[in-house]
Amino acid sequence: LSRCLRFGQQRLALAAQTAPLPRQPRRLRHQQDPGTLRARLIRAVTEPVVPPKPVSDTERRLRLAEYRRQQLESSGYLAFLVDEYRRTVLDAADGNMLLLLEMLPNRMLLSFSYRNALHGIGYSMPRHYRYTNPVVRRAAAGTKWQPLAELFFADGLRTELAFGPAEPAACKSALAIVDASPYLVLLGGVTENRMLTAEQVRSYAQLVDLDTARARLIGALNAPAESLAGLLSRPAEQLITLLDNRHSQLGGDGGSG
Repeated sequence: LSRCLRFGQQRLALAAQTAPLPRQPRRLRHQQDPGTLRARLIRAVTEPVVPPKPVSDTERRLRLAEYRRQQLESSGYLAFLVDEYRRTVLDAADGNMLLLLEMLPNRMLLSFSYRNALHGIGYSMPRHYRYTNPVVRRAAAGTKWQPLAELFFADGLRTELAFGPAEPAACKSALAIVDASPYLVLLGGVTENRMLTAEQVRSYAQLVDLDTARARLIGALNAPAESLAGLLSRPAEQLITLLDNRHSQLGGDGGSG
């Protein structure tokens, strides 16, 4: 009897291991157990709410700048801006006077006054919000403007460019507009591939134009020759005057005799 019981238990255990599980009815096959939904609801309700970590204004600005940089690099608009800046600014500024200006915080409407004034005397001023510092550095990479871009267009700097005729008179007019604006500070300039400080730019603006300088140079070169010619011709003139006077005297004596 015990053998029969042991054999029956073994058969039941083997059947339990090898027998297929009972299939769920087709209508209820994809429905979850109500206990699972209840447990999820309890976990969602009882889970502690952790307040977000406060972010400073500086960190928020840095994150926004990084997001805009990644967004710009992932689009094809960056290559378009770089090519446009090279054509309209760097190539156009070659051979002209380039003024480096620091733009103090102001409203966009307030910048129209000095932009229009500079445009009236022949100076162009690209818009900073369109050509940001990363765009300027990319456009100047591999050109003669690269040291200038790395120095004045680093992240966080608000540098403006104004380029126009290299005549001292035009530069003087541009400096008058810059000095009259409370939002612009002169940092330096570039002319004929030479970097100038703010003091050197102001000294350059005080120079005379090229035609006046040439006239003064010609006058200075001709002055010694004219002086020498005057010295050489003076004895002959004095001799002629003396002979004329003597001839007059002799003629007067002959008439009286």
